[in-house]
Amino acid sequence: MHLQAQVSDALMRDARLAGLVLTPTANVPTWGRGPAIIELSGEVPDGAMRDTVLRVAREEAARLRPDVEIIDRLTVPHARAA
Repeated sequence: MHLQAQVSDALMRDARLAGLVLTPTANVPTWGRGPAIIELSGEVPDGAMRDTVLRVAREEAARLRPDVEIIDRLTVPHARAA
């Protein structure tokens, strides 16, 4: 899918996201009218990085399609007590 590939490429190009394993999965309806949906999964170190990932994905998707919904399936590991 073009949308999925473009979002994936944008995430890989962003130097701030280097080393993160992020997976965008796109679902674009072929019949009827409905929004394209991109689910983003993977692990990010903190909430600020989550916001960065979502912003990069949203901006790239919006360049291609105005009706994209982003579903956040990103996880942030819990801090371990010392």
